[in-house]
Formats: sequence, structure tokens, C-alpha cells
Amino acid sequence: MDRVDQLWELEQIKRLKSRYYRLQDQNRWEDWSQLFTEDCEVADPRDPAVTLHGPQAVAERTAAVVQSAGAANRAHRGTMPDLEIIDEQTARGTWALHCASTFDKPGAPDFALIYGYYTDEYRKGADGQWRISRMRYENDMTVMA
Repeated sequence: MDRVDQLWELEQIKRLKSRYYRLQDQNRWEDWSQLFTEDCEVADPRDPAVTLHGPQAVAERTAAVVQSAGAANRAHRGTMPDLEIIDEQTARGTWALHCASTFDKPGAPDFALIYGYYTDEYRKGADGQWRISRMRYENDMTVMA
């Protein structure tokens, strides 16, 4: 793969991750689930020792976490992508996360600021689209008030 093709593929992965954040913030779980491979493995957002398998399990669990927390609004921002093309069908990368959330659940904090890092693996499908095949999130800091 030449450098121009590599840059194109890296840009497609950035667009994938952008949709990941945007669709999650919009609670568009069906669309969001399409961003994962059918055999994806994703660390549970609340218990990283648990691995979720398949896009439906990932979407259902993430939607349930959002609902149980009482998060009224969320604004995820992924920055500082450190991406690497492994071959024509696989890539990996790390993203810094900043997420601001407000809550409407009684007894919940008014807002939270969340910082951490995603470590992802990507696979390009037969349809030419990149999808997330593995994902793990490590939280650095959460500030609530």
C-alpha cells in the first residue's frame, strides 16, 4: 500500500471513530452497532474484566449503562489519534477521550467530566468499510459535581 492509500485509509478510520462518538451521543444504537464487526470483542464499559461479543451485545450494554446512569446529555470528543495500518484489512489505534455528561436522575451528580484512552483494533470488510473489531477503554480521571 503506498503512502497516499495509507493516508486515505487512516482518514476512513478517523471518520469511523467520529461516527462512533456522534451516534453514541445521539442514542442511535442501531446505527451505532453497525460500526462493529460481527465478531467484535469489546471490554464492558463498567467492568473491563468482562468482554462483550458482537455488535448487538455491545449496543445493548452501552445503552443500558447510559440509561441506568441517568445521563441526559453527553458530548464525547476523541482526540490525538495514534493510528497504524497493519495491512490492507487491519489497523489499530489509540484515542484520547474527553466526555462531558449532564444527568437528570435524582441523586446523581449534575455533571461529569471523563478522561481516558481507547485502544482499538479495526478490520476492513468486504464492503470496503472499516469497523471496530476490538476495543478497550481505560479511564484516567472522572470529575463529578
